[in-house]
Amino acid sequence: MSFDLTLDNYRSLCRAIKHRQSDCRVLNHLDSAENNSTIILRHDVDRKPKRALRMARIESDVGVRSTYYFRSTKEAFIPEIMKEIEKMGHEVGYHYEVLVKAKGDHVQAMKLFENDIDSFREHVEIRSICSHGSPLSKYDSRDIWADNSFLQFGIVGDASISVFGFAYYSDTGGKWDSKANLRDNVKSDDGGSSVSTTSEIIELLINNNNVYINCHPERWTLNIVESVNQSIKDTAINVVKLLIKFARRNG
Repeated sequence: MSFDLTLDNYRSLCRAIKHRQSDCRVLNHLDSAENNSTIILRHDVDRKPKRALRMARIESDVGVRSTYYFRSTKEAFIPEIMKEIEKMGHEVGYHYEVLVKAKGDHVQAMKLFENDIDSFREHVEIRSICSHGSPLSKYDSRDIWADNSFLQFGIVGDASISVFGFAYYSDTGGKWDSKANLRDNVKSDDGGSSVSTTSEIIELLINNNNVYINCHPERWTLNIVESVNQSIKDTAINVVKLLIKFARRNG
Protein backbone atom coordinates (compact mmCIF):
# COMPACT_ATOMS: atom_id res chain seq x y z
CA MET A 1 0.00 0.00 0.00
CA SER A 2 1.50 3.26 -1.13
CA PHE A 3 0.67 6.60 0.46
CA ASP A 4 1.11 9.78 -1.57
CA LEU A 5 -0.95 12.34 0.35
CA THR A 6 1.46 12.87 3.23
CA LEU A 7 2.42 16.11 4.93
CA ASP A 8 6.04 15.57 3.90
CA ASN A 9 4.95 15.50 0.26
CA TYR A 10 2.73 18.50 0.89
CA ARG A 11 5.66 20.52 2.20
CA SER A 12 7.54 19.66 -1.01
CA LEU A 13 4.52 20.78 -3.03
CA CYS A 14 4.40 24.10 -1.14
CA ARG A 15 8.10 24.70 -1.80
CA ALA A 16 7.56 24.14 -5.51
CA ILE A 17 4.63 26.55 -5.43
CA LYS A 18 6.68 29.19 -3.58
CA HIS A 19 9.24 29.25 -6.41
CA ARG A 20 6.49 30.55 -8.70
CA GLN A 21 3.98 32.40 -6.52
CA SER A 22 3.50 33.13 -2.85
CA ASP A 23 -0.10 34.39 -2.77
CA CYS A 24 -2.22 31.56 -4.14
CA ARG A 25 -5.51 32.55 -2.52
CA VAL A 26 -8.66 32.35 -4.60
CA LEU A 27 -9.32 35.95 -3.56
CA ASN A 28 -5.96 37.03 -4.98
CA HIS A 29 -7.04 35.75 -8.38
CA LEU A 30 -10.57 37.16 -8.23
CA ASP A 31 -9.45 40.54 -6.86
CA SER A 32 -6.47 41.05 -9.16
CA ALA A 33 -7.05 43.77 -11.74
CA GLU A 34 -4.26 42.31 -13.86
CA ASN A 35 -5.56 38.75 -13.29
CA ASN A 36 -1.95 37.53 -13.39
CA SER A 37 -2.25 34.71 -10.85
CA THR A 38 -1.00 31.42 -12.35
CA ILE A 39 -1.46 29.15 -9.31
CA ILE A 40 -4.53 28.74 -7.11
CA LEU A 41 -4.29 26.65 -3.95
CA ARG A 42 -7.59 25.82 -2.27
CA HIS A 43 -8.67 23.59 0.60
CA ASP A 44 -12.17 22.23 1.15
CA VAL A 45 -12.48 21.65 4.90
CA ASP A 46 -15.24 19.06 4.89
CA ARG A 47 -14.23 17.65 8.28
CA LYS A 48 -11.22 17.41 10.65
CA PRO A 49 -10.43 21.16 10.79
CA LYS A 50 -7.37 20.48 12.95
CA ARG A 51 -5.76 18.94 9.89
CA ALA A 52 -6.52 22.16 8.01
CA LEU A 53 -4.69 24.07 10.70
CA ARG A 54 -1.54 21.98 10.41
CA MET A 55 -1.53 22.39 6.62
CA ALA A 56 -1.94 26.14 7.05
CA ARG A 57 1.07 26.15 9.36
CA ILE A 58 3.18 24.32 6.78
CA GLU A 59 2.20 26.89 4.16
CA SER A 60 2.99 29.72 6.55
CA ASP A 61 6.41 28.23 7.30
CA VAL A 62 7.19 27.94 3.58
CA GLY A 63 5.76 31.37 2.76
CA VAL A 64 2.64 30.43 0.78
CA ARG A 65 -0.88 31.76 1.26
CA SER A 66 -3.97 29.78 0.27
CA THR A 67 -7.74 29.59 0.75
CA TYR A 68 -9.65 27.38 3.21
CA TYR A 69 -13.38 26.79 2.68
CA PHE A 70 -15.18 25.63 5.82
CA ARG A 71 -18.57 23.94 5.90
CA SER A 72 -21.15 25.24 8.39
CA THR A 73 -21.48 21.85 10.11
CA LYS A 74 -20.65 21.30 13.78
CA GLU A 75 -17.73 19.13 12.75
CA ALA A 76 -16.09 21.75 10.51
CA PHE A 77 -17.23 25.15 11.82
CA ILE A 78 -14.65 25.81 14.55
CA PRO A 79 -14.21 29.60 14.80
CA GLU A 80 -10.98 29.42 16.79
CA ILE A 81 -9.30 27.41 14.04
CA MET A 82 -10.74 29.60 11.30
CA LYS A 83 -9.46 32.75 13.01
CA GLU A 84 -6.00 31.26 13.54
CA ILE A 85 -5.75 30.32 9.87
CA GLU A 86 -6.86 33.81 8.85
CA LYS A 87 -4.26 35.41 11.14
CA MET A 88 -1.54 33.57 9.22
CA GLY A 89 -2.59 35.50 6.09
CA HIS A 90 -4.65 32.77 4.48
CA GLU A 91 -8.16 33.36 3.20
CA VAL A 92 -11.12 31.74 4.92
CA GLY A 93 -14.24 31.15 2.86
CA TYR A 94 -17.67 29.54 3.14
CA HIS A 95 -18.16 25.99 1.78
CA TYR A 96 -21.90 26.08 1.18
CA GLU A 97 -24.34 23.21 0.63
CA VAL A 98 -27.59 25.07 1.14
CA LEU A 99 -29.59 23.69 -1.78
CA VAL A 100 -28.91 20.18 -0.49
CA LYS A 101 -29.99 21.14 3.03
CA ALA A 102 -33.11 22.84 1.65
CA LYS A 103 -33.93 19.76 -0.47
CA GLY A 104 -34.04 21.79 -3.67
CA ASP A 105 -36.06 24.74 -2.34
CA HIS A 106 -34.24 27.82 -3.68
CA VAL A 107 -35.98 30.30 -1.38
CA GLN A 108 -35.14 28.32 1.74
CA ALA A 109 -31.63 27.74 0.44
CA MET A 110 -30.98 31.47 0.15
CA LYS A 111 -32.22 32.02 3.70
CA LEU A 112 -29.78 29.38 4.91
CA PHE A 113 -27.01 31.00 2.86
CA GLU A 114 -27.60 34.43 4.39
CA ASN A 115 -27.72 33.02 7.92
CA ASP A 116 -24.50 31.08 7.41
CA ILE A 117 -22.68 34.07 5.93
CA ASP A 118 -23.70 36.16 8.94
CA SER A 119 -22.48 33.44 11.32
CA PHE A 120 -19.12 33.17 9.57
CA ARG A 121 -18.63 36.93 9.51
CA GLU A 122 -18.97 37.12 13.27
CA HIS A 123 -15.49 35.55 13.34
CA VAL A 124 -13.71 35.99 9.98
CA GLU A 125 -13.90 37.98 6.77
CA ILE A 126 -15.74 36.15 3.97
CA ARG A 127 -15.26 37.40 0.42
CA SER A 128 -15.34 34.21 -1.63
CA ILE A 129 -17.35 31.01 -1.47
CA CYS A 130 -17.26 27.50 -2.88
CA SER A 131 -19.94 24.84 -3.07
CA HIS A 132 -19.63 21.52 -1.28
CA GLY A 133 -20.20 18.71 -3.77
CA SER A 134 -22.55 16.64 -1.58
CA PRO A 135 -22.15 13.65 -3.95
CA LEU A 136 -24.87 11.59 -2.26
CA SER A 137 -27.50 14.23 -3.05
CA LYS A 138 -29.23 14.80 -6.38
CA TYR A 139 -28.94 18.57 -5.82
CA ASP A 140 -25.99 20.72 -6.86
CA SER A 141 -25.88 23.80 -4.63
CA ARG A 142 -24.28 25.87 -7.40
CA ASP A 143 -27.67 25.85 -9.12
CA ILE A 144 -28.98 28.51 -6.72
CA TRP A 145 -27.02 31.12 -8.72
CA ALA A 146 -29.24 30.52 -11.74
CA ASP A 147 -31.81 32.85 -10.17
CA ASN A 148 -29.84 34.60 -7.42
CA SER A 149 -26.60 36.56 -7.08
CA PHE A 150 -23.87 36.17 -4.49
CA LEU A 151 -22.78 39.75 -5.19
CA GLN A 152 -25.60 41.05 -2.98
CA PHE A 153 -23.81 39.45 -0.02
CA GLY A 154 -20.49 41.17 -0.72
CA ILE A 155 -19.06 38.01 -2.27
CA VAL A 156 -16.67 38.59 -5.17
CA GLY A 157 -16.78 35.08 -6.58
CA ASP A 158 -17.35 31.36 -6.27
CA ALA A 159 -14.20 29.24 -6.49
CA SER A 160 -15.93 26.60 -8.60
CA ILE A 161 -17.66 28.85 -11.14
CA SER A 162 -15.78 32.18 -11.22
CA VAL A 163 -12.25 31.02 -12.08
CA PHE A 164 -11.04 30.64 -15.67
CA GLY A 165 -7.85 29.65 -17.45
CA PHE A 166 -6.57 26.91 -15.14
CA ALA A 167 -6.15 23.14 -15.31
CA TYR A 168 -7.89 21.77 -12.22
CA TYR A 169 -6.47 19.02 -9.99
CA SER A 170 -8.19 17.62 -6.90
CA ASP A 171 -7.29 14.93 -4.38
CA THR A 172 -10.92 13.86 -4.02
CA GLY A 173 -11.27 10.16 -3.37
CA GLY A 174 -7.79 10.05 -1.85
CA LYS A 175 -5.86 10.34 -5.11
CA TRP A 176 -5.27 12.85 -7.88
CA ASP A 177 -6.86 10.67 -10.58
CA SER A 178 -9.84 9.18 -8.74
CA LYS A 179 -12.59 7.69 -10.89
CA ALA A 180 -15.04 8.24 -8.02
CA ASN A 181 -15.20 12.02 -8.45
CA LEU A 182 -18.87 12.93 -8.88
CA ARG A 183 -19.03 16.69 -8.37
CA ASP A 184 -15.59 18.03 -7.42
CA ASN A 185 -14.96 20.16 -10.47
CA VAL A 186 -14.82 23.73 -11.71
CA LYS A 187 -17.07 24.98 -14.46
CA SER A 188 -14.19 26.24 -16.61
CA ASP A 189 -11.57 23.51 -16.21
CA ASP A 190 -9.17 24.03 -19.13
CA GLY A 191 -7.93 20.48 -18.79
CA GLY A 192 -4.35 19.42 -18.48
CA SER A 193 -2.02 16.50 -18.18
CA SER A 194 -3.29 13.45 -16.32
CA VAL A 195 -1.51 13.03 -12.99
CA SER A 196 -1.55 10.37 -10.30
CA THR A 197 1.05 11.58 -7.78
CA THR A 198 2.02 14.76 -5.97
CA SER A 199 5.44 14.66 -7.63
CA GLU A 200 3.68 14.91 -11.01
CA ILE A 201 1.82 17.99 -9.77
CA ILE A 202 5.19 19.45 -8.79
CA GLU A 203 6.49 18.72 -12.30
CA LEU A 204 3.58 20.66 -13.77
CA LEU A 205 4.51 23.63 -11.58
CA ILE A 206 8.13 23.44 -12.69
CA ASN A 207 6.97 23.50 -16.31
CA ASN A 208 5.08 26.74 -15.67
CA ASN A 209 1.54 25.48 -16.22
CA ASN A 210 -1.46 27.43 -14.92
CA VAL A 211 -2.56 25.10 -12.14
CA TYR A 212 -5.55 25.11 -9.78
CA ILE A 213 -5.00 22.67 -6.89
CA ASN A 214 -7.67 21.55 -4.44
CA CYS A 215 -6.51 19.64 -1.35
CA HIS A 216 -8.86 18.25 1.30
CA PRO A 217 -6.92 18.51 4.60
CA GLU A 218 -8.53 15.40 6.10
CA ARG A 219 -6.74 13.30 3.44
CA TRP A 220 -3.21 14.56 4.13
CA THR A 221 -1.61 12.44 6.82
CA LEU A 222 1.22 12.74 9.29
CA ASN A 223 2.04 9.07 9.95
CA ILE A 224 1.30 5.51 8.86
CA VAL A 225 -1.64 5.11 11.25
CA GLU A 226 -3.42 8.16 9.83
CA SER A 227 -2.58 7.02 6.28
CA VAL A 228 -4.04 3.54 6.74
CA ASN A 229 -7.19 4.83 8.43
CA GLN A 230 -7.78 7.44 5.74
CA SER A 231 -7.14 4.93 2.96
CA ILE A 232 -9.71 2.52 4.39
CA LYS A 233 -12.26 5.32 4.72
CA ASP A 234 -11.66 6.65 1.20
CA THR A 235 -11.92 3.17 -0.29
CA ALA A 236 -15.30 2.59 1.32
CA ILE A 237 -16.62 6.00 0.27
CA ASN A 238 -15.33 5.55 -3.28
CA VAL A 239 -17.26 2.29 -3.65
CA VAL A 240 -20.47 4.10 -2.71
CA LYS A 241 -19.69 6.96 -5.11
CA LEU A 242 -19.00 4.58 -7.98
CA LEU A 243 -22.30 2.82 -7.35
CA ILE A 244 -24.10 6.18 -7.40
CA LYS A 245 -22.25 7.16 -10.57
CA PHE A 246 -23.33 3.91 -12.24
CA ALA A 247 -26.94 4.33 -11.10
CA ARG A 248 -27.15 7.92 -12.38
CA ARG A 249 -25.62 6.98 -15.71
CA ASN A 250 -28.06 4.13 -16.18
CA GLY A 251 -31.08 5.70 -14.55
